[in-house]
Amino acid sequence: MSMIVVQGLLAAEREDEVKQLIGKLHQERMDGIWKGDMLQHLIQQQADIHPDDVLLNRGANGNIAG
Repeated sequence: MSMIVVQGLLAAEREDEVKQLIGKLHQERMDGIWKGDMLQHLIQQQADIHPDDVLLNRGANGNIAG
């Protein structure tokens, strides 16, 4: 009887570990998606900057206003 209880406890521990690992994997995927979205946004922002825009934003002393 005690062997069955021990096996049940071990199975429950393994199941808990699997659930924790699945949660960590999900979080890592979400972090990766978020980072990818942020990089895409930053790249898009850089692509939206045109040389003429930079020249128009120069102050009287030639420095870029910002």
